[in-house]
Amino acid sequence: MVGEDEARVAQANTVVEGARNGAGLVGPAVAGVLIASIGALNVLWIDAASYAVSFLIVLAFVRVVHRVRDDEGAADGMLAGLRYALADPMLRSLAVVVVLSGFWAPPLFASLPVLAFDRYGADPRVAGLLFTSLSAGLLAGAVVSYRALAKVEPARLARFAIVWIATCLAVLIVPMPAVGVCAVLAAEGLLIPSANAPAFTLLTTRVEANLRARVLTPILTANTIAGPIGYALVGPCVRFLGLAGTFAVVATFGALTAVLFLRATRGATASAEAATGVG
Repeated sequence: MVGEDEARVAQANTVVEGARNGAGLVGPAVAGVLIASIGALNVLWIDAASYAVSFLIVLAFVRVVHRVRDDEGAADGMLAGLRYALADPMLRSLAVVVVLSGFWAPPLFASLPVLAFDRYGADPRVAGLLFTSLSAGLLAGAVVSYRALAKVEPARLARFAIVWIATCLAVLIVPMPAVGVCAVLAAEGLLIPSANAPAFTLLTTRVEANLRARVLTPILTANTIAGPIGYALVGPCVRFLGLAGTFAVVATFGALTAVLFLRATRGATASAEAATGVG
């Protein structure tokens, strides 16, 4: 919808992510108020209605700006897209990064209530603060990312952000007061949009326009499947490795994700420097 310019596509992805993160911050609070006032069943009806409203918004306002032809390989569907992704070294590495991110992020989220229960006296207020800190960081990070992308090349911003995120994950291994964990989670959330939006932009713009749907669908499907697998492993990890061990596993996969992304985008930043005369 916004064309092929990487910076504009990255900013558009940041807007989408910011909207999603904002809903993630406001939604649970609104749900709590509504459940208490009108009951859980009625809230489910409101939730169902929200999907209908979303459908109508897309139907009424989303317009195709650039049509692309898909003359060849349509019958192969996602298999053709998967072959295309595997044949491109950078695209293959970015696909692995997307899947790994979908794997280690759920265990981090699922570990937060356990952290509040185990280390901070099972105080539900602490659990709420942990989630709120991360959500607030994500929401503020969308604004930071949008503004930064107006001045910084997307690949360079994402490379800095993903190292920052991996560092925050490593810091969580160390036991600290609840306020310290909240600060680390907020700092991590602040840079997540700066990694996600540019990384997805690189993944998108790397693919020819007529192949994007078939290439991105299997990658995003694998990312979605990785999430439940990550959630399923939280219980065994906490039981046998403890919280510190669980955070260490998350940090290890986060570091692996960062290394793969840095290697995959090394050429992208070099090309950008050559194009702008920066070296």
